[in-house]
Parts: sequence; C-alpha cells; structure tokens
Amino acid sequence: MMLSKLMGIFASGRPAVATVVPGTEVAQVVQERGMIIRPNDAEEFAKSLLFLATNPEERKKFGKARRLYAVEKLSKEKILRRFEKDLCSLVNGSKVRT
Repeated sequence: MMLSKLMGIFASGRPAVATVVPGTEVAQVVQERGMIIRPNDAEEFAKSLLFLATNPEERKKFGKARRLYAVEKLSKEKILRRFEKDLCSLVNGSKVRT
C-alpha cells in the first residue's frame, strides 16, 4: 500500500529520500525511482541528501521517474480501474469492460 504523502511527492516530480524498511512494497517502488535509507540511519540519510544536492542529473532522473510512475500508476482513473477489476474478479470472476 502506498502512503498518500509519498504519492504526492511522486506526483510533484521532485527527488526525495525515503526512510523505509527494505523489502517492503513502498521500498521497492521508491528504490526503483530514487533512494531509500533504513529508518534511524542518520549518517546514510545525510549522505543521500548530500549526494542529491551535488548531482543535478540524478535529481532530474529521479524526479522524472517519480512523475512518470505517478502518471502511469497513481492517477484516480488508474486506481479506480484497478479497484473495479479486482472487485469484479473477487465477486464473480467476470472481466471489466475496457
């Protein structure tokens, strides 16, 4: 499950450093589009911020990847379409009209 604040960050198209537990769904989504740090690791968090501050191309790359993910996966229409498909599948195995 994606956190609502994280969805807003993705939609902004800006880079971010996320403190998440590796292996979680959120970590997998963020890691493919930026940087993740284990919770309570202040030293790695600081290093990540410094890395982003001194690497404009990486900031741009992460920002574009996050925005693209938000547009392709997190729009209201996409989420509702997936929900409808999953709900129909659970209820009676029927397919959703596209």
